[in-house]
Amino acid sequence: MKLSILSVVVALASAGRLENTYLPPKSFGAVSRAPIFASVQSRQPSSFVSSAQIPILKLQNDNNGDGTYRFSFETANHIVQQETGHLKSADSSTVQGSYSYTAPDGQTYTVNYVADENGYRADGAHLPTPPPISEVILKSLQQNAVEEAARGRSGDVLTNQYLPPKLGGYRF
Repeated sequence: MKLSILSVVVALASAGRLENTYLPPKSFGAVSRAPIFASVQSRQPSSFVSSAQIPILKLQNDNNGDGTYRFSFETANHIVQQETGHLKSADSSTVQGSYSYTAPDGQTYTVNYVADENGYRADGAHLPTPPPISEVILKSLQQNAVEEAARGRSGDVLTNQYLPPKLGGYRF
């Protein structure tokens, strides 16, 4: 009994107080609280990583409070981003923007993007693209479109509903 009470007392005495402030992991280095600097550190190869403070050369941040906003910034290490957004409806918004950076190979890469009800779509000369559609598949898709249009004109409505066998079975 004395041993269990002693264990509880030792555990309580050694327990540290929890702080309510966030501190980044020590592996990410010190973070400056100065608003005009950004700390750069990541898990990139050491030739690209720097823990130096990078000045922010330009910064614009406008929020109208009605769902529309615009921001842009440029840093001394040639990272540039701009973005605008607005509400299309109560549950839909559109975001459009771009960012560019200078990679370790010395090239400047730019990505333009749009995010809306159709998802996120990025475009950049360096981004991979799907292979072109082969001519055989393209002809097949065109033929399918012609046949679907002909069925629609003939009055055959595509219902995609199950009809019991007495009423004609399953119709497409």
